[in-house]
Formats: sequence, C-alpha cells, structure tokens
Amino acid sequence: IAYEVSFAIKYQDNSDKVIISLGIFDNILNKKINQFEVTTTAKEWFDGAAEISDRLYYHFTGVYGYFDTSIVFVSEKGRFDNRTKKIAYMSLYGDRYEEYTNGNHLVLSPTISRDKTHIAYVSYRSGKPKTFLYNIKTKQVTKAVASKQDIMTLTPNFVREQNNLLLLSTVYEGNSEVTLYNTQTKKAQRLTDNPATDIS
Repeated sequence: IAYEVSFAIKYQDNSDKVIISLGIFDNILNKKINQFEVTTTAKEWFDGAAEISDRLYYHFTGVYGYFDTSIVFVSEKGRFDNRTKKIAYMSLYGDRYEEYTNGNHLVLSPTISRDKTHIAYVSYRSGKPKTFLYNIKTKQVTKAVASKQDIMTLTPNFVREQNNLLLLSTVYEGNSEVTLYNTQTKKAQRLTDNPATDIS
C-alpha cells in the first residue's frame, strides 16, 4: 500500500462542533505528506464527509472533487398554461431542496458561489434581462452592475477561486461585452470591447 489515510475526531466542549483531523502518509517516502482539519457539526456530518472526500480526491488527482456539489437550477411548476419558474437549490444527492424566488418573474441562468453564500441569476423583473444577486444568509436581493444606464446583463458565472467576482455579458448599445463585477465593491470592469457578440 503506497498511502495510508489516518483520521481523528474531536468534539468541542459545550458545542455541537466536530473537528476531524486527517493525515496522508506516504509509505514509500516514509513520511506524512498532507494534513488538514475539517470542522462540521453532528447534525451536518454529511457536509463534512463530502468536504473530506473532495480534499482527498484533489490531493490524489489534482482535480476538484464533486462530492460537496451544490446544484442551482430553474424549477418549473404548475399547469402547462400557467407555469411558474423559480430559482431553486439542492445538494448533489437531491436533499435540502429550497426555492429562492417567488415565481412572479421569468428567471434564467442561476449560478452559485464556491463558498455557497450567493446565487447570481438573470431575472426579467424590471422588463429587461438583468443579473441579480441573492444572499443566501441574509435573503437580500441586489442588482449586479448598478448603473444609471438601463443595460442588460446576462449569463452570470462566479470566478472559481474568487467568491466576490462575477463574470457577466453586459449589453452596451446593443452589443454584448464581457464584464467583471466585484460583488463587494459593486464596481464593474469591462474586459472586451469589439463588435463581436461576447457571451457565456
């Protein structure tokens, strides 16, 4: 056996937190090559197990794991002639289903930040397609790229390692360009400027 994985579980006093320590030992090199801790709760042990699996998967393959995956999508419900579309969420295993919008407006293209704190999506609530941010913790909705101009923003996508950065297609005078939007500073930076259609 080339590698051994060891783990220890600690419970914090007067808390439901569980700390799981893992170490990866290389038997050929005869030394520990990786060690990390994952903190979870007894109630949410499944999330901790998924995070551990992802980190082990990444260590051995160099590819981000898929065990701790969140899926955001447009949920359609109702009769064929009276359907509502809502932004919804569930885990990779189909549990924890939640809906975040009320279905009063058409919604498209949802995406979730890697830290699972924000969902970005396109909504027609103002008549034109615009990108909105939903804060999962505070339940507040804000418009991305606040501008005096009545511009359309499409196809939001969070930058993988930067939870506060969002890539968008922004329509300037009828032509779409790629924009980088910072959700913390609320500032947008136009990345492309040409007559071609830049999207997705």
